[in-house]
Amino acid sequence: MGAAVTAAQVNSGLHINLPRSFLLRLENTLPLTLELKVGMGKSVSESEAVTFPEGVLSITQLALMLPAPIVENEANGHLDPAVIPGTGVKITTPAYGGIEAGQWVGLEWTAVDPAGSLILPARRLTTAQPLEFTVPKAVAELSRDKAVSVAYTVARVENGLVKTSEAVQFELSKIKPAPPVKEGFDNAPIGFIERRLELDEFAIESNSFSRAFITQNPPIAFQPYITGNALQFYSATKGASIVLRPKHSCIAIEFGVTAPDGFLSLTIYYGSQGRKNMTVRPGWARIDVRDNPTMRISEVQIFEGGGIHYLDNVLIEYDSEF
Repeated sequence: MGAAVTAAQVNSGLHINLPRSFLLRLENTLPLTLELKVGMGKSVSESEAVTFPEGVLSITQLALMLPAPIVENEANGHLDPAVIPGTGVKITTPAYGGIEAGQWVGLEWTAVDPAGSLILPARRLTTAQPLEFTVPKAVAELSRDKAVSVAYTVARVENGLVKTSEAVQFELSKIKPAPPVKEGFDNAPIGFIERRLELDEFAIESNSFSRAFITQNPPIAFQPYITGNALQFYSATKGASIVLRPKHSCIAIEFGVTAPDGFLSLTIYYGSQGRKNMTVRPGWARIDVRDNPTMRISEVQIFEGGGIHYLDNVLIEYDSEF
């Protein structure tokens, strides 16, 4: 049966502690019934014991709020196999609600084909911080062109009740771009641009050092990349530039451009992901994200050299339709 009552307990009463590890194993908010039995006269028979009234408690723990994990290089429901490094797919669990050191966190990579699924063993958190897992590249590639679901599991104690997070679902395939959109300046109002011109697919902005116009008569010699109405711009002073800003961040921009100096300097912006500088020559200028497939172009700043420049026939490629 139980343990013998000590002299100290006779004086102070019975105090029985339930281990925290035991309590953490219980299902949250379910009732816990406490029952105390005492055998009199040194009896060890449970049937002869005096049973105290039952106590019923509701064990309420801080709820675990488990948002989806972060899959490196996943974007818009796709993970391009070409960008998976040799080390595999890195997956990070967030600092979820209720996170504590001592909890056990595992990972589930669930493929359409069970042979491509993987369960990574739970690891004990030593700090209340995000945890990283890696799914081997060979395992990931078993799901090429198929859907995958990734979630993590949390147990408050080793071998305790397991909760599963929200899942992030994606296809292990290259993003299929939407049809490109092309727009020139034939429908734009003729004349001087006061700081900003808004078109259907993009906007043109000029700083105070630049002069920009929509002209009807660009030189015929610039065809086929400058046709019909076109953007004409030139530098009023050093530091002049115009900005071409697509309506949505995109994967490629192409346009026809002239450059009296033989080249134009550009700065490409990728939102908060960074920027890079490049130069283009007269003719068709193309900017894309082939070297950084996870980035998206948010704007192109064009620095003006000497003379008059023309720009026309802007083509924009998106990775999905809007």
